[in-house]
Amino acid sequence: MDASDMAAKLVADRVDNYFVQKRVAERRHKKMVEEHHKEMAQKRRALIFMIFCVLLLCLSSLSVVYLNYEVTRRSENVASMQSELARIKEDNDAKERSYVCAMNYAELKSKATSLGMSQTSGDQIVYFSVDEDDYMEQRGDIE
Repeated sequence: MDASDMAAKLVADRVDNYFVQKRVAERRHKKMVEEHHKEMAQKRRALIFMIFCVLLLCLSSLSVVYLNYEVTRRSENVASMQSELARIKEDNDAKERSYVCAMNYAELKSKATSLGMSQTSGDQIVYFSVDEDDYMEQRGDIE
């Protein structure tokens, strides 16, 4: 073999070696890019999951705040109704006392007998029970 053949073979070996190394480097780079894309996809999924969890936490917190508001509002409404009921009972008791004090039973009995009324007999009396918390409010005159 002469020197030019050896030089040509050396150049050919070096060119082959260069292209082999270039293909190996390209494969390595391609593999690194694919791994980077996989890592980024995994990080995106994790980020989406975290955003979902934060949104769920926010919605839960808002629900708790709203329910607390509703409980407070209804408690205030119940307290208002209880105070109104107490006021109505007090007015009812006051009206009842004024009616009892205003009646003169002797005059009432004489007026009733003069109109033809008589004392009731035992079989005319009917007893019934009323709940203690029951009351009646008269809104107009009875004719």
